[in-house]
Amino acid sequence: MDYLSKVKELRKRIPIPITEAMELLKKNNSDIVLCEQIFIDSNILEIRRQTNCSEEMARQRYREHQFDIAKTIGIIREELYDKNESISDPENYKDALSKLDFSDISFEDMPVEVGNKVNNIILKFGEFRDEIINSLPENVKTIYWVGEFESAILCDGLLSIFYNNNLSEIMRFRTAVEKTGSKKLLNLFDEAKSLVEEKYILKSDINFVDEFPDKDPFKFFGNKLNNKIEKIAEKIDDLQSSGEYWDRIELLFNGN
Repeated sequence: MDYLSKVKELRKRIPIPITEAMELLKKNNSDIVLCEQIFIDSNILEIRRQTNCSEEMARQRYREHQFDIAKTIGIIREELYDKNESISDPENYKDALSKLDFSDISFEDMPVEVGNKVNNIILKFGEFRDEIINSLPENVKTIYWVGEFESAILCDGLLSIFYNNNLSEIMRFRTAVEKTGSKKLLNLFDEAKSLVEEKYILKSDINFVDEFPDKDPFKFFGNKLNNKIEKIAEKIDDLQSSGEYWDRIELLFNGN
């Protein structure tokens, strides 16, 4: 059974970690639609567990936010609960950071899952976002940005990195990609960035969406560029499915 092609197809439909996709496909006779539904239902249960919201609200917000579970949980919490004074206490986010545990994460899922765990803290203590990220150990911080890079591609596509972020933020992604030690991945990132810069000058203080709120990014950049970026994204997905890439992630996480 060619599970790799099935994994790629499933990951185009939902932002599912590679190992979880593989496991679901093996258990469900490679039925992509069934695996998608099982994954979504599982996340709906987790959203409801963490927010006590209704199933209808969980499903609606989950789809509205492109199956990003951390973002969905944060949005629902903001809708249902007023922030209390204790959440603004910086000591609380420090305590939350001290309890971060990554021992249950496989290296294949590590970047995205590290991002999810850190983002859960950021969603709760949003006003301390920069402090939270900067408080992470250097290796975890790099893994976090690699995970944000992967999540952005999974949820919104590679092009979104360049229209949802300003140049300073884009360069943080690039630094993290560079630290993986994968020259191929870095070259693909730079290739995508160069294509975008042919149509739009990236700026350090504002991103495309905020600069042009009334413009559709896909229409602005055009089908030709979109297709080129999509092909680069497919190459990135192929690269991130390789054992060599995950060996680098393991070394990076271990501080080597």
